[in-house]
Amino acid sequence: MKHVQSDMNVIDYFGPRVAKVTLEPDFVELLHNICLDSDIKHNHALVGLIKEENWIFDKLKSNNIDKKLCQYVNTYLESIDGGKYKKQIETYTSNEYVELQNSWYNKQVQFEYNPPHNHQEAADVVCVIFTKLNISETPHITYETNMGDYVHNGKLFFDYGWKDKDNFNKKLLEVNPKEGDMYIFPSSLIHYTEPVLGKEDYRYSISCNFCVLESLKRHTPQSHTAPRGVLF
Repeated sequence: MKHVQSDMNVIDYFGPRVAKVTLEPDFVELLHNICLDSDIKHNHALVGLIKEENWIFDKLKSNNIDKKLCQYVNTYLESIDGGKYKKQIETYTSNEYVELQNSWYNKQVQFEYNPPHNHQEAADVVCVIFTKLNISETPHITYETNMGDYVHNGKLFFDYGWKDKDNFNKKLLEVNPKEGDMYIFPSSLIHYTEPVLGKEDYRYSISCNFCVLESLKRHTPQSHTAPRGVLF
């Protein structure tokens, strides 16, 4: 029996969207130098099993870098995934939607990793930027599994949904980070990192928490105001 001929297309994926931006090298170098110059420990506020986790929020603000990063997040909300603010953004008179609330960097070395977590209690949108990487393709240690030797190499994972629910949906988005890559995603999205295993391996990443402006949160488009007497 022949398959039915039709114009069949995937209409959309469920779940939040993750955006990727490749930053210009000079900007990445500036961000990395800020990491190297920072020595304010931030481990007490973070979940990572990482020794070097330092706060850089003030340095980003003093160099006006926060404004440039906010522009990327503004674009994400406007054109990629506005979430529950999509209707407000369509009629909002300003094109500024967020402000930077906090930022820190991680230097992840051998055996260190970030367990599954999200930033939902502290932010609305998050970005992760990779400024410097030295990841071995053949590290000293691998894990033997039923699928063969598995090499951990500091990958970033986004975790959404339940794989066993119906055996159709994709649960994990797996990312091999590269220098200059920036990923933007909603704060509620679970994410984590694998450890790097090479003795000389390391991975610098910057995390930024952004909050939607209160003026946007309070903004209600006139066309979406419910008429009196109408119940939903």
